[in-house]
Amino acid sequence: MDMMHKSNNGAPMVSILLLGWNHEKYIEQCIKSIIAQTYENIEVLFLDNNSSDETYNIGLYFLKDFSNFRAFRNQENKSTAKNLNFLLGASQGKYIIPLSTDDWLEHNFIEEKVTYYEAHPSIGMLYNGGYIYYDDQKKLVEAKSTNFKRGKIFKDLFHQENILFFIGIFYKRTVLEELEGWDENLLIEDLDLFIRLSMKYEVDYIPKPLATYRKINTSASQNIQSMVKGWEQYFEKYAHLPDINMKKWLAEKYRAYAALAIDNSNFNLARQLLLKSLRLDILNFKSYRTLFFFNRKWFISKFQK
Repeated sequence: MDMMHKSNNGAPMVSILLLGWNHEKYIEQCIKSIIAQTYENIEVLFLDNNSSDETYNIGLYFLKDFSNFRAFRNQENKSTAKNLNFLLGASQGKYIIPLSTDDWLEHNFIEEKVTYYEAHPSIGMLYNGGYIYYDDQKKLVEAKSTNFKRGKIFKDLFHQENILFFIGIFYKRTVLEELEGWDENLLIEDLDLFIRLSMKYEVDYIPKPLATYRKINTSASQNIQSMVKGWEQYFEKYAHLPDINMKKWLAEKYRAYAALAIDNSNFNLARQLLLKSLRLDILNFKSYRTLFFFNRKWFISKFQK
C-alpha cells in the first residue's frame, strides 16, 4: 500500500469529501460529528459550492482546530459529481466518504467502517443503517432496513426501492479510481455509481444506525421535474442492459412521481407523467390505480373551489 494512505501506527487514512451549499444552519453539527470520531487518521476536504450564506466561514471556524483539513470554495455552482471528482483527486486516503454538510455521523462511524472493511477487503463499497431527521418536524426516526441488500445487488438496484442507506457510504479509493469516479453528465450521480460498481463488486452492510440524513423540505414541483429528468438520463444510459426491462423501469418511475405530484396537487404535471408511464407500459396495473387516485383528487379539488 502507498504510505500516504497510512498513519505512523499503520491505520489507513480515511478521506471525508465534505460538500456544502447554503447549510449555515447545519454545518456545525456535521463538523462536530467528524471531530468527535473515535478514529484518528482522517483528512477532511471541505468544498463550499458557491453558497450565498455563511456556510464557508462557519465551516472554517469549526474546522480550525482539526488537525488535517483543506478547504476549497467554488466561484460558481457546480454539480455534485464534478465536486466529488475534484475532491477525490485532491484526497489521499485509502477509504473515501462523501458527506453533505447537513448530514452527520455517529462518533464510532469511521472506526466501525474501517474495522469491517479491513476484514473484508474484496467488497466494492460498505454502507450502514441510519436515521432520517425530518427537519421541519424536528423528528428523528430510524430508516427502515426491510429491503436492505448485500452481495450482488446490481439487479436489485433496478427492481426494488430503498435497498441501501445512502448516507455515509464507504468506498475504497482503488475502486473509485477504477470506475473513474462519478459521472458528471448525470443529474443523479450516486445511483449510477452504485450500478457501475455493483456490476463488478459485491456490496456489504453494517446493520447499525451509524449516520443521519437530514430531510429538508424543498420545492416539490422542481424536485419532481429534476428527478424525472435524471431517471430519463438513466434510461438512455442503460437501455442496452440485456436483463433489465428499462421501459418498465422508467414507466414505474413516471408513475411514482405522478403520485407525488398528485399529493402536491400539481395535476398538470401528474397528468403528463401518467401519460408517459402508460405509453411505456400500458399493462402496468399500478398506473391505473394512480389514475383513479388522480381523478378522485382532481374532482375533490374542483368541488372545494
